[in-house]
Amino acid sequence: MEEMKQDFQADEEFSLGDIFRALWSKILILLLVLVLGATAGGLYGYLDSKDVYTYGVSPVFYVNPDKNPEEGETPDSESQYGVYGAYGEHVMKNMIELLSSETFSAQLMQEMPSKPAVEILNADGSINQRYAAFLRKINDAVSFSYTKTTEDGESSLSKSFIYVKISVTGKANKAFAEELLRAVEIKVPEYVEKYMVVPSGYDFTNCVKTTVLDEVHLTNAGYAKDQAIKFAILLGAAALLVSCIVVVIAHRMDNRLRHYESVSKRLGVPVLGVLPSIDKKEKDAKAEV
Repeated sequence: MEEMKQDFQADEEFSLGDIFRALWSKILILLLVLVLGATAGGLYGYLDSKDVYTYGVSPVFYVNPDKNPEEGETPDSESQYGVYGAYGEHVMKNMIELLSSETFSAQLMQEMPSKPAVEILNADGSINQRYAAFLRKINDAVSFSYTKTTEDGESSLSKSFIYVKISVTGKANKAFAEELLRAVEIKVPEYVEKYMVVPSGYDFTNCVKTTVLDEVHLTNAGYAKDQAIKFAILLGAAALLVSCIVVVIAHRMDNRLRHYESVSKRLGVPVLGVLPSIDKKEKDAKAEV
């Protein structure tokens, strides 16, 4: 009998309809698992990100070549903009790399009141770790970029802008970002005007900040809410998927016959009749009558 039962189970086809009926029979449990998983995921996402604050600001600098007026001449008003896109891509790329270097970060550091009051080198000649850690913090917080374009003429003016992005994560780091902004405003023009290659026919480089309403602000408003929603969806979906798999496997391993179609399918003989089931409530109601 046991062998026959195993043969029946091996021969039975598990159709899509069987899967649907198995899942539907446990729909309340599946919905409960979904709600619990989503709730746990949302709670985790919120608690994990509620204290994550990112402060930032994005000042922009314009660089252009200029020349000293000849004796007796007045400065040409058009020289304010020099030549559109006078700096080639290789010149701008080199300047961005210089600004992104630890050497320039060290210059920014000197303008910041919160810098550690330590010597750069230890007695044994190694880099002081407090100094190195502060330098890395600056490097991680500031990035520089420029616009790459092959256009000429007035439209190529965009090639002469240096974009700075200051982004610092940490609830107590707004003051650090503000210090960094002040240092950038001072040191970037000095550095660019000193090291930018001057085009032929010009005497020097101007570097002017074009943004005037620079203010450090919170750049990730609503981050905790977004994370809560994301984790609620992910964990809720994962919990529902796992529970569906468990329900289907449990149903597949259950050898009991619940439908007369299953009897006909397993035994290969037609069903002659079906006895209706009478639950206890219905039986008691009939007894009272």
